[in-house]
Amino acid sequence: MANCLLRLLATSLAMSGSLAMAAPPEISIRQAGVGDVMPIGRTAGIEVFVDPGDLEPGTYLLEWEHTTPDGDRLLYQRRIPLAGGLTRAWIHGPTPRHDTRPMPLRLRHADNLAVLASTTLQPSKQGGNMLNEGTELMLVVGEQRCGLEGYEYDVPNLSPVWSQIATAVRTIAAEDLPDRPSGLTAASSLLWTGGTEGLDAARASTLRDWMEAGGHLIISLPTTGDPWRLGQGEGPWRDLLPWPPTTEHVSAKVIAPLISPDDLQSPPNMTMPIRTFGPTVGSRELTPWSTVLALPDGRPFGVARPVGFGRMTVIGFDVASPSLLRFRVDQSASGPLPAPSVFWNPVLARRGDAPSPTQDRVAMEQGIAGGATAKLVEFTDEVVAAGIRQTVAAGGRLLFVLIWLAAVWLIGGPLLWRVLGKVHKRQLAWPIFTLLAAGGAALAAAAGGLMSLQAAEGRHFTVLEQVAGIPRHHVRSWIDLRIPGTGEHLLSVERQTGEQPQLAHWIEQRQSGISFADTRTLQVDANAPDQLPVQARSTAVGLSLEWFGALDPEDFGGVFRVIDPVRPASNMVSDSPLQGVIQSKLPAPLQDVSIIWIEARREPVRMQPTPWVQAADAGHMPVQAWWWKLQETVPPQGQIGLGQLPEPTVQTAMPPQLDTALTTQERSFTAPAMTRQRRRSAVELLGLYRLATPPQWQTDQKQKTLPGVMTTRLFGQELDLGAKLGTPMLIVTGFMNETDLPIPLMIDGKAMNPPQGEIMVRWFLPMPDTPPVDGTSQSR
Repeated sequence: MANCLLRLLATSLAMSGSLAMAAPPEISIRQAGVGDVMPIGRTAGIEVFVDPGDLEPGTYLLEWEHTTPDGDRLLYQRRIPLAGGLTRAWIHGPTPRHDTRPMPLRLRHADNLAVLASTTLQPSKQGGNMLNEGTELMLVVGEQRCGLEGYEYDVPNLSPVWSQIATAVRTIAAEDLPDRPSGLTAASSLLWTGGTEGLDAARASTLRDWMEAGGHLIISLPTTGDPWRLGQGEGPWRDLLPWPPTTEHVSAKVIAPLISPDDLQSPPNMTMPIRTFGPTVGSRELTPWSTVLALPDGRPFGVARPVGFGRMTVIGFDVASPSLLRFRVDQSASGPLPAPSVFWNPVLARRGDAPSPTQDRVAMEQGIAGGATAKLVEFTDEVVAAGIRQTVAAGGRLLFVLIWLAAVWLIGGPLLWRVLGKVHKRQLAWPIFTLLAAGGAALAAAAGGLMSLQAAEGRHFTVLEQVAGIPRHHVRSWIDLRIPGTGEHLLSVERQTGEQPQLAHWIEQRQSGISFADTRTLQVDANAPDQLPVQARSTAVGLSLEWFGALDPEDFGGVFRVIDPVRPASNMVSDSPLQGVIQSKLPAPLQDVSIIWIEARREPVRMQPTPWVQAADAGHMPVQAWWWKLQETVPPQGQIGLGQLPEPTVQTAMPPQLDTALTTQERSFTAPAMTRQRRRSAVELLGLYRLATPPQWQTDQKQKTLPGVMTTRLFGQELDLGAKLGTPMLIVTGFMNETDLPIPLMIDGKAMNPPQGEIMVRWFLPMPDTPPVDGTSQSR
């Protein structure tokens, strides 16, 4: 007996010891957003390390929690396999714009949902910053920012106001790229420097999908080697990349004005390799490429092409070369190179000024930096919220009930007391009043039922885009949806093969953040972004939708159809700059039609900085662009004859029209009396935001106010047309009023009545490259 007890005791001690030695699972955050930047109100990816400890191999749930605008818990969940070693995993979802509080991340058991490990994401402290909805994000694969940091230059009260585009630039490694394009949604451009180590097939597919969805990939060819295998059959994106360039060593004296407006000094006999590409103008073979950077003799060393809704740029110059450190300005450091003002602005189609060391010194020595501007124009989410806002049904019913009960108590009671007094029956007042109140309550309930919402309904504002010749549409919508009842429902949209729609909660910033008391827990499959659970409370639910795919050809078959090929006109044939005819294939009349022609690139102006920069000289335009506004509405099947456009003049040039549009606006786009016309103007300006004239970058001691307009973009970076404004193309825009949402919206698998609202159409027709225009002239 004693031996048995001893054996049991030994076994118990061994088991307890083994349990004590068991390693618990752990979860930690590797990246809070790509480049450690969390974009407010946009889709982001969070990369985590999962140490499974002694967990059994199998499938587990990775969970990211945040709250909806109504206060419900929203749990984005993704199944991940764990097999005994350290695992890296991504989970994607929209970052709430209404709540920046810490957000829990958990590892759960897939069967019983037990929490196995957890950590907390604190966006303001987790390595990087929160990215404002109006801020542009640029990523660099490499160890340095290659001069792009010049766009970030902004020190209040110490430095001039250089640009009106708030910008963040972050460096990442190839292995930091997310596993799906939605993780790159917030980035407008990505610069790839060095070799292609780490660019496996999965990441190459992610980058291509991101480009086709609107991203801008910039490839800087390294000094030595051919990591991209240009012209070789086995290279990545062999159907996109250009043919092999020609390599030559160019004198530093020739390179200096290409990379900076300052008078750069370099060691004697210094050269750097530059790769030049074949001509993009006048070539016998039709090419999709256009020149963005060229040597003084006109040979291109930077070329770009459209890729779906996005763009690819290839630069035959190593922007991360250590040789750039050998350049100096007056025996001092040269500052960021290549300089944004002459090198990166043509690549990115940006007009905003960026400082050089000489400009900074002149501004600080000669004047007061950052004088107040005469006018401030502020872009907020009111530009879309004003068009979709609805009266909440529950509020109307509540108001009716309150008014009715007030009438019963304040009018019915005293009147009943007076009538009963006349007939000497006041002892019956309370019983009769009780019956009267009960009848009034029943009537109020019946009337409320008749007034209640019987079916889901909503309003939307949508931007619909298409590139000519591509049977794919890009739809971006903001929706105000009212759902009857108080239950949980599953919203969904059509998901076509290979596409990743994004359906998320959205709320305008000025709305109250007060949550409902009866909050719920809603689970979301992070691998099914086309579905979103919502808790109905007979109130409005705000949604945002981003969708790619082919729309119903009977409704939106091609947006526009080219009837007669679009081409530049010869001055000998017509005063009009263009020839050709396009036909509307839209289901409704198109109003406020604009035609924008990006004709050609403009040579950078390399002027030496002076103590004063006039408004006319500020913000050099990277392209020559024209903007016509049609007076007529284009009906369905209606045609636009481009040969009828008037001759280009100063009045039809892009810069003065942008100046006029901004100076005639109110102080902000937040006014409650936002008219339809002001809303349309605001959305147009957000698309062209990077080409708006920047303010003068310096003021003197006497002049405290700068002429011109200073703009602030707090919302709408995703509406910016981006670098495609640097590609020769025709852009047609317009608005359809009171039109169905183009994407069928389903509730619990059943199609609802389509929300009504306004659709902005943007149609792009890439055109062949043309010779550059003298940078000091705006004439044709």
